Amino acid sequence: MSDREPGLDLRRLDAEAWHRLHAALDQALDAPRPERAALLDRLCGGDATLRAQVDALLRADAAAEAQGTGGWAPGPAPFSEEAEDEAAAERRVSELLGRALGPWRLVEAIGRGGMGAVYRAERVGGDFAQQVAVKVLRPGLAAGDLLARFRRERQILARLEHPHIARFVDGGMTEDGLWWFALEYVSGAPITDACERRALDLDATLALFLQACDAVQFAHRNLVVHRDLKPSNILVSDEGEVKLLDFGIAKLLEPGATADERTLLGAAAMTPQYAAPEQVRGEAPTTATDVYAVGLVLYELLTGERAYGRKIKTLEEARRAVLEEEPEAPSARVRRAGPGTRRAAWARRLRGDLDAITLTALRKEPERRFASVEAMTEDLRRHREGRPVRATGRPFGYVAGKFLRRNRIAVLAASLVVLALAGGLLATARERDRARLEARKATEIKDFVLGLFRVSDPGVSRARDVSARELLEQGATRVERDLASQPAVQAEMWDLLGSIYYDLGLFPRSQSMYEKAVAIRRRRATGADTLEAGSLSGLGQALLDQGKYADAERAFREALAIQQRHHGGTSQAVALVLGNLAVLESRAGADAPAESLYRAAIAIDSLTVGMNDPATATDLGNLSMFYAYRSRYADALPVASRALAIRERVLGRDAPEVAVSLDQVASALSGVGRVDSAITLRRRALSIRRAALPAGHPDLAHSLMNLAGSLTVAGRYAEADTLYRQALAIRLRVLDPKDPLLAQNHNDLGTALFFEGELDSAEVHDREALRIWDNVLPPDHRNVLTCRNNLAIILRSGGRYAESEAIFRDVLARRLARLGPDDPDVGHTEYHLGILLTLAGRARLAEPYLVDAVRIREAAFGAADPRATQARGALDKCRAALGAPPKR
Repeated sequence: MSDREPGLDLRRLDAEAWHRLHAALDQALDAPRPERAALLDRLCGGDATLRAQVDALLRADAAAEAQGTGGWAPGPAPFSEEAEDEAAAERRVSELLGRALGPWRLVEAIGRGGMGAVYRAERVGGDFAQQVAVKVLRPGLAAGDLLARFRRERQILARLEHPHIARFVDGGMTEDGLWWFALEYVSGAPITDACERRALDLDATLALFLQACDAVQFAHRNLVVHRDLKPSNILVSDEGEVKLLDFGIAKLLEPGATADERTLLGAAAMTPQYAAPEQVRGEAPTTATDVYAVGLVLYELLTGERAYGRKIKTLEEARRAVLEEEPEAPSARVRRAGPGTRRAAWARRLRGDLDAITLTALRKEPERRFASVEAMTEDLRRHREGRPVRATGRPFGYVAGKFLRRNRIAVLAASLVVLALAGGLLATARERDRARLEARKATEIKDFVLGLFRVSDPGVSRARDVSARELLEQGATRVERDLASQPAVQAEMWDLLGSIYYDLGLFPRSQSMYEKAVAIRRRRATGADTLEAGSLSGLGQALLDQGKYADAERAFREALAIQQRHHGGTSQAVALVLGNLAVLESRAGADAPAESLYRAAIAIDSLTVGMNDPATATDLGNLSMFYAYRSRYADALPVASRALAIRERVLGRDAPEVAVSLDQVASALSGVGRVDSAITLRRRALSIRRAALPAGHPDLAHSLMNLAGSLTVAGRYAEADTLYRQALAIRLRVLDPKDPLLAQNHNDLGTALFFEGELDSAEVHDREALRIWDNVLPPDHRNVLTCRNNLAIILRSGGRYAESEAIFRDVLARRLARLGPDDPDVGHTEYHLGILLTLAGRARLAEPYLVDAVRIREAAFGAADPRATQARGALDKCRAALGAPPKR
C-alpha cells in the first residue's frame, strides 16, 4: 500500500470526517468480504465521499496482501474476494504463529481487530522465561497516518510506568515490514467479567474500580487521554490486580504534539458503546472524555448492564443514545432487575451517593462532569468513609445525616437518655402486658444498641468521636440493668461491648465484658457451643494484649476444642483460633509451635476462603512478623507483600488493615537494608491511622513506634526520640502499668537516647522495660534478653565494665541454650562482649568471641552486609591490640 492512495489524503480530513472514516473502516475490515458491500451501504448511507475513501483503503489493503507485502505473513497470499470469510481472516492471523519478532516467538493469538492482532509470545533463548503480549499492525494499513497512530501508542506506553498499566517491554519493525511492539502479558478477564465470576460484593467491586481510576489519573497527569476506556481494556489479573490496556487511540495533551498528531490522534476514534457525547459529535476529546468512559464502566459494574441498556453497534445508534437519552439511576436499574439478582441487596447503598457519583460522570456536557477522574475517585472514597460527597450538592439534611452516621457514639449517648426516660413508662403498664412489653423492650434494645455500638467499631466508622468513654460505660450499665431477664441478648451485648473496647485499645474493660459473656453462656448451655467459643476467643485476645499469656492460652485452647468439636479441623472458625494461638506462642518465644500454628491456619484459609481473602492476609501478615522478629527477612518480605496486596485490593488503599500490612512490609525491608523504603511505608501507615483513628488511640502509638524504629536504624535519633515519647504518652494514658507494650516503648526509647549520648536517661528507660517484662515474661524470653543486652551496652559505654560483662555473659549463655550457636542474636552478644573485653585490655579473651561473631554475621547476612563489616572491624582492632596484623 502506498503512503497515499490517489485522491485520498488523510491529513486533510477534519475531526468529524476522520472519525466517520475510522469507524467505517474498522467495522469493514472485521466483516467477511461478501458482507462488506451491504455493511458499507448502511454505514455510509448517501455519503459518496466516505464510501470512496473506505473503498480506497480496502483496495490498498487487498493489493498489499496479494503482492505479499502486506499480508499477515511474508510471501504470496492469493485470495478470492468472494471466498474471503471469517475463516480466512483467522488464517491470516494464524500464519504468524511460531514466527519470531525480535526476541519474541508468537505462540497464541489472543485478540484480533480491523487494525491488527495481538499474540501471546515467549522469549526466545536467554537465561530466563518471560511472556509478553505482542501487538502487530496489519501490514496493509502501514501507511503514514495509521502507522503514526501505532508508533504513538508505543511512545505513550513507554512513558507510562504504573502498577495498574500494562508495561511497555519492546518494539520494532521486521525486515519485511511488520510493525510490532510487546507489552506486559496479563492473564485475566475484563473487569466486569472478573467481578461477576468472583461474585464480588459492592465494596470489593469499588476497590477494583478505584485501581483502574488510579491508572487513568496517572495517564492524565502524564498528559495522555486514553479515549477508549471500556471493560475489555481494563483487565483484572488472576492475582486480582487491575491492568489498563490499549492506548492505541490515546491523545496527547502536551503542547509539543504536532498539528497532524492533533488531527489524527485527537479525532474521535472510539468504541461506539463506550463513546462520550463529544466523541460522537466529532469534537476533540479531553480528560472529561475519560471521565465519561469510567462513568460508563462504573455503571456497568454497579448494575450488571450498560448505561443505555443495549449493545450499541453503529455510530448512528451511539449518536441517538448518547446525545438524546438519559441513563436510569443505577439503584433504579438494580431494583427493576428483581430480587433474584446478585445485586438486589445493593439497591439501598446505590441510592444516594453512588447514583449521584455515577450520573455526574455521565452528564452530557463535559464541563458539568467531575473536573477530573481524581475528583470522581475522591467522591467514591468519601462515600466509603461515610463522609459527604460533592456530587450530591450537599443539602443540609444530607450532610447532617452523614454527620450523625460518623458520630454514632454521641448519638448513642442521647439515645440512651431517651431509653432511660422511656423505661420509666413500663411501671405504668398493666400487669397483664408486662411480659409482652419486656420482650419487646429487649428486642428493641438489642436491635438499637447493636446498630449504634457496631458502627462505633473502628473497623466500620473511621471518623468517629470516641473521646467520651463514659458513653460506653453508660451503655454497659443499661445492658447490666435492663437485660438481666434476657441472658441470651445480654451475652450478645457483652460480646459486642468487648469487641468495641478491644478495638479502642481498652483491653482491661474488653476482658471484663468478655468474661461476663462467657459466664452467661456457661450457665445457659448444656454443652459448650460456638457462641461460647467466640466469647472465649475475644477474651483470649484481650488477655494476650495485656501480656497475660497463661490465661490467654487457656481461653484460646478451650475455644479451639469447642470449634473443632462443632466444625471439624478445617473450618475458618478453627483457623481463626489457630492464628490467635500462633500469635501467643510467638510472643511467648515458642518459635517452633508458633510457626507450625501459623502454617496450619494458612492451610485452612486456602481451603475455606482462598488465598486472596482478608482473613488469609491476617495470617500471612502475622507469619511475616514472626519471620522478621527472628531475622528471617528474606522469608518475611514476600509473605508480607502478599498480605499487603490482598488488603489493598479487597479493602482499599486507605483501610486501617492496610496500615498494618505496610508496617509488616517495612519491617522486612529494614531487615534487608532498604531502610529508606521502610520509612516511606511507615509514614504512609501512620498517615492512614491518623485519618482513621482518634487522637490517643493505641494503634497510633504502634505506628509512631514503628516509624521511630526505622528512623533509629537510619541514624535519625532525634526524630526517633520525639516519636517514641509521643507513643509513650499515649500508652501511659490507656494501658495498664504492667502492659508489655509499655516495656517495648521504654526499651526502644532507651536505644534512641543511647545513640544520642544520653546514657543516664537510656539506662532509666531500659531498666523500666526490664521491670515490666520481668513480671510477665520468663527470664530467657527474646524480649528480656534483648533488653538486658541493651542495658549491658549502655553500661559498657559508661565505663562500668564489670556490670556490663556480667550481663553479657548471662545473656550469651541463655541465648546459646535457647537459640543454638549459629543464631544472629548469639553473634550480636558475642560482638558486643568482644568489644568490651578489647576495651578492658583483655584482647586475648575477646578474639574468639569476635571471630565467632564474624562467622555468624557473614553466614546470616552476607559478607558485604554492614553488620558483618562492623564485626570484622572490631576483630581488626582486637588483633591490633594484640600486636597482630588483621587476618582475612
